Amino acid sequence: MIWIQQIATILAAALPGVLLYLFLGYIIYGSSYYLLGRRAGSEDSELAITLFRVLATLLSLLLSLTFADLREGIGEVRHAIEAETSALGNTLRDLDVYNDAESAKARDLLIDYIEATINEEWESLRDGRLDSAAMEAFREAKLAIYALTPSTPMEDKLHNRLIADISEVNRLRASRLVYRDTGPPPLFLYIALVGFASTTALLGVYSPTARSLAFMGLYCAFFGIVIHSVFELSRFYHGLGAVTPEPLETLLSVARDQISP
Repeated sequence: MIWIQQIATILAAALPGVLLYLFLGYIIYGSSYYLLGRRAGSEDSELAITLFRVLATLLSLLLSLTFADLREGIGEVRHAIEAETSALGNTLRDLDVYNDAESAKARDLLIDYIEATINEEWESLRDGRLDSAAMEAFREAKLAIYALTPSTPMEDKLHNRLIADISEVNRLRASRLVYRDTGPPPLFLYIALVGFASTTALLGVYSPTARSLAFMGLYCAFFGIVIHSVFELSRFYHGLGAVTPEPLETLLSVARDQISP
């Protein structure tokens, strides 16, 4: 099944992180047991487990909020690109209706912008950068639309609508460019690492039996998978739930078909 393949792919990609956290977890656990656990009494064990529960709860809350924030960001980018595509389609349609030499030039420039967004800007966003070619192509298309000179009431009405549409494209474009593949916030990584180290150290009050080591391994492996998923979700343009320029590609294909001889 497809979902089994997806899970297998995620687990395979998360394997380096899982191995890293297994290594760190066992090192911290062994050091904690050697320094503290062998001399810990029953009261110390109860206190350590109480602290473990509190820290684990706070860590789970941090991860949950981070997941929710990243999922919201992906949803906003996906909505913005779909709405931007719709506004671009309206603009191209009105330019076709306007139908003069200036509007034809503006239409060509707008298609150039769509091509630059698909072919260049998307790759730049994956690297956490803005693409100057797409920005310049959009600026030229916008200026060409503003420079249209209506000569009839209908053209004047179309011009006002074109200005409204290109302004909406500008707004939606800005809203999605806020999200670039820059990874999770550094503060999250610091807190997550400190939380992981603290919780594994507190488990050092338990003797290293086969059962405790197995539970420790499961905890470290799950933590590694979660951190890997956070990294993947923070990469809005590739990775888990990546947003693609598919709506723009469809619009570009339709626009090219309309101007083909």
